Amino acid sequence: YSGLRPGEKLYEELLIGNNVEKTAHKRIMTANEDYLNYEEFELLAKTLKSACDNFEPELLRELLIKAPTQYNPSSDIEDLILKYSSQTNL
Repeated sequence: YSGLRPGEKLYEELLIGNNVEKTAHKRIMTANEDYLNYEEFELLAKTLKSACDNFEPELLRELLIKAPTQYNPSSDIEDLILKYSSQTNL
């Protein structure tokens, strides 16, 4: 027996970036993606942790938008813990 099983993919896409380029092989593509070097990543991780520990959602959002994560917020900042805790105290 050979062939695809139900739900099995015929091919896999591993590219994250938007700047896709062709290679010598017609079915292989490449992308030059933005990234942070280790020192930049370490600083960002520490700053994100500090913002989390100090409950600074505006700073968290700003850091993620500026980082090469392609983060694009779809809504305003909302405190779900406060929202749901106030609903249960009714």
